[in-house]
Amino acid sequence: KDSVRYFYNKIVKIPKNSLEHILDTISVLELDNILENNQSRLLDFKGIAKGTLAKIQLNWDKSKSDKELYFKFRALGFSNVLIKNIKDTFGSTREVLDIF
Repeated sequence: KDSVRYFYNKIVKIPKNSLEHILDTISVLELDNILENNQSRLLDFKGIAKGTLAKIQLNWDKSKSDKELYFKFRALGFSNVLIKNIKDTFGSTREVLDIF
């Protein structure tokens, strides 16, 4: 649960209070679907304005492939800095997941 919140708050940059409200309202799968297919729906949630949405869109596009990596490694107790360093060392999320 913490790895989910970390990823969406710190990596995708959904504000913490907004994220809590979103996850109380919809599932993580629904959130992923919104982020992938209809990001403007996020404007329906308190705390998400157009400027925030633009940042979320940019960060989602950059980091959606890292989601599985963060979820797996955070669940194992890896720090966020260590996860980033591992990814940077091996070059891609896919390579890291294939190795581990």
